[in-house]
Amino acid sequence: MKIGLWKKETNNLLSHGEGLTEEQVEFLQSLKPGDRLICWYNKDSSEDPKRATYTLKKFEPKGDR
Repeated sequence: MKIGLWKKETNNLLSHGEGLTEEQVEFLQSLKPGDRLICWYNKDSSEDPKRATYTLKKFEPKGDR
């Protein structure tokens, strides 16, 4: 599960204008203490305003897939 975040002029990061989907809410609710999250910058987001500036997802080491 990936959640897109857009950087606004205020420098705040926001999810999609329509809010989180039911699937994204369930994903966030499923997180447990000790889970690790990764947030990366989408380099090409400046070329396409519909593309999220950052993406957030749960980090899963390659051995745990």
